[in-house]
Amino acid sequence: QRFEEAMSLFKVREWWSTQCGDSEEFDGGCMAVGNVDNEPGGPMKIVVGSFSGILRIYRPSQRDYRAEDLKLEQSLGSPIIQVEIGIFSSLSQKDLQLAVLHPKRLSVFSVSVIPGEESSGGGGYQLSLLYKHNLERSAYNFTYGPFGRVQGKDYIAVQSLDGELCVIEQENMAFSKFLPNFLVPGPICYSPAIDSFVTVNSQMECECYKFGPFASTAGGLLATNEDRTKDSRRPRPEWTANLGESAVAVYPARHSAGLGRDEAELIVVGENTIFWLAADAGRIRSQKRLDYFPTCAHVYSVTDATHNLLVGTGAGNAVVYGGDLKVAWAAVLPAEPVAIRVMTAGVAKVRGMIASMTDRGQLSVSFLGTEAPSQVVAVSERIELNYDQMDEEHRRLLGVIRDATGDKGVQRASERLTLRINVPSSLDDNGHTAATWESMSITAKLYVAYTGSD
Repeated sequence: QRFEEAMSLFKVREWWSTQCGDSEEFDGGCMAVGNVDNEPGGPMKIVVGSFSGILRIYRPSQRDYRAEDLKLEQSLGSPIIQVEIGIFSSLSQKDLQLAVLHPKRLSVFSVSVIPGEESSGGGGYQLSLLYKHNLERSAYNFTYGPFGRVQGKDYIAVQSLDGELCVIEQENMAFSKFLPNFLVPGPICYSPAIDSFVTVNSQMECECYKFGPFASTAGGLLATNEDRTKDSRRPRPEWTANLGESAVAVYPARHSAGLGRDEAELIVVGENTIFWLAADAGRIRSQKRLDYFPTCAHVYSVTDATHNLLVGTGAGNAVVYGGDLKVAWAAVLPAEPVAIRVMTAGVAKVRGMIASMTDRGQLSVSFLGTEAPSQVVAVSERIELNYDQMDEEHRRLLGVIRDATGDKGVQRASERLTLRINVPSSLDDNGHTAATWESMSITAKLYVAYTGSD
C-alpha cells in the first residue's frame, strides 16, 4: 500500500512570542489556554507552568510582546507537571478556576485581576488558593470533566506513576483504584459522551473504564498497597483495543460529519499512527500512518458537531487534520513544540490563533498563512519498494566501481623509484668463538633504482 501526504507546507505567521524564564524546562502538560480570570467577553489567556515551579499567565493583546502582557509570575515552590482550566470549585457553576498538579500535591486557585493604570496595560493577576489535596503517590498527569454526568462542575482524576487513579470531587478526595495491566503511565482522557476514562497502557492497548462501575467497586475508599494484588479491587475495562504502539495523546472527539447526537468517537495519536475509534465499543474505524514523529496534539471544535485535530511534529511543523483524517493544512512552526493549543475564543478579536511552546519555554502565538518557509521542508513520501529496480541499480553501481578501480585506462607514472633489499641467511663472521648476543650482527644490502627523466 502506498501512503501519501498531499501537503503543501507554508510558514505560520508569528503574531506574538516571548521566552518563558531562563534555563527552565517544560513538557506537554505545562500549558493551558482559557479565560482563566473570567473576564466578561475577554480573550483567552495563556497559563504556563515550568518544572522549576514558576507559574506565569500571559494576556496577549497586540502584535509583539510587551512587558505588560505578563500578568502573573509566581513561584509555587514545587515542580509543575500540568495545568488545566475548568469549573473546579463548588462556589460557582460557571466561573473558571486553575488546577495545578505538582508531584505530591494538587492545588486549585482562583485568578482575579488587580486594578491598575491603563497606561501600564491594566492590572496584574493574583492567585487565591481555594483548596489543595496532598497526594500519597507521585503524580504523572490528570484529566477532568463532569464525571458521572454531573451538572455545572468538573471533577479531577489524577494518575500516579505506579498506576493509581485518584478521583477528586472538587474539595473532597473521593476514592482511588489501581489500574490493571500497568507498568508505566500513559495518556488519559475523560469522554463525557460515554462517561468513561480512556487510557493507553504499557501493553499498547487502548482501554475504556466506565465511571459508574469504576466508582462503585471502589466503595468510596482510597487504594492501599495491598490492593495492587487484589483482582476484586481492580477495575475491569469496558473494552480494549489493540493499537500495537505507544500513544502520545488520546482525546474525545466528534470527527465524523454524520455522527449521531448520542454517538461518540476517540482520537488516539500514536507514535507512528493516528487511530480513529468508536467510543462505545473500541472499534477502530480508521487509521492513518504517519511519516513524522508527533510530539503533541490538540482537538478543537470547528462546529458544535465536528472537531479537527492539530498535531505538532518533531520537525517543527503543525499539521491540521479534518474529517476522515484528511490533511487540511500544514505549516512550519517557529520551533519544535511540546505543547500546542488553539485559542478558539480569540486574541485581539481573531479566533483560531495557535499557541505553541517548546521544551525550553519559547512561547509563540501564530496564525496559519501562506508565507513560504525560509528553508525547504522535506516531506517524506512512503512508497512501495521495487526490488528488481534496486537490484539493477546495485549491479550498475558495481560496474562503475570496477571501472574506476581496475587497471583499464590507468596511466603509468613517468618517474619510478624501486627499492630492493638483500638479507643474508647467516650471521656475520666476527672471528669470535664464544659469541654473545651483544657481539652478533647481520649485514643487509639495500638497492635503490630510479628511472625517469633527469
